Amino acid sequence: MNEENAVVSNAIGVNLNKDRIKQMKEYFQLKDKEEKEKDLKEKEKIALALSEPPARCLQRFDTHHPAFHGCIDWHSSVHATWSLVAYQAMTGDKRYASMIEKILSPENLQAERDYLEANPHFEMPYGRDWFLRLALEYQREGDDGRLLSFGDVVAHS
Repeated sequence: MNEENAVVSNAIGVNLNKDRIKQMKEYFQLKDKEEKEKDLKEKEKIALALSEPPARCLQRFDTHHPAFHGCIDWHSSVHATWSLVAYQAMTGDKRYASMIEKILSPENLQAERDYLEANPHFEMPYGRDWFLRLALEYQREGDDGRLLSFGDVVAHS
């Protein structure tokens, strides 16, 4: 009996030839891959649904802050901005890229920085912690350096 046609016994005593075992392994690997892809698509749908409320609130103007407004208070707006940057990093979906760029424009950031420097107790420490989290996530996503020096100011405040 040649090895290619050899019969092997599996754990439950059913005889299967090596080719059939290979076919079954490939089938289950494919099923596992299909399940993982289906699971990933479902998670992406959930992530998109969770990204929509922060995106909506960031479009409102409910405070005097040029960058971080729309979510009732400054720290919630910073948190919402972070959530869109994190969503983009996690999924690769760039649907919020222009909104993020507008929020984090150099002019807006300079005005926010000036305000924080003039008001050292504002949003201390909670809101400033969220800003540092935003700066880290933005840097990981391919930062152009715009949040680094502001992050240093916030970290040392």
